[in-house]
Amino acid sequence: EFDPASRGAWCEILKDVIAMANSGGGVIAFGIEGAGRPTGADLQNILGLDPAEVTDKIHAYTGVHFADFEIIDATKDGCQVAMLVIRASETPIVFTKVGTYDAGGGEQKTAFSKGTVYFRHGAKSEPGTTADVSGALERRLDTIRQEWLSGVRRVVQAPPGSRLSVLPPEIRD
Repeated sequence: EFDPASRGAWCEILKDVIAMANSGGGVIAFGIEGAGRPTGADLQNILGLDPAEVTDKIHAYTGVHFADFEIIDATKDGCQVAMLVIRASETPIVFTKVGTYDAGGGEQKTAFSKGTVYFRHGAKSEPGTTADVSGALERRLDTIRQEWLSGVRRVVQAPPGSRLSVLPPEIRD
């Protein structure tokens, strides 16, 4: 379930979104119980979300305009499910504001703290370790290596007499 009017729901989902982005991407499924069966719940509250609203919420707690995700309407066993597909962040995203909310009964709960970097550890979003940060850096380096190797291959495989031009990344062939 997800209640877009609940600060607590937003804090918890944002923690998971950021943890997945920091861990290389992932999917959050709505309308599926722990055992993997569809619940048949009404999912219009998540499917009707404006992605810009999600990006704004992320920005409010991180200072980053992360928008590399999409909300997908899907089916499982003939029932509607919603999928929040999150792609990898190029660099780990750090929370710059505490995510505290009313947990009921006069209790406050903190979903995330200022200065914390979250990663996925199995099915949990938890504060990052040195190994997590190292893994994120290694994923980024692998991407850069692949881009460089692709460019080198193009130059090496260019027909004789070809002319090489170096252009900014926003200009494509």
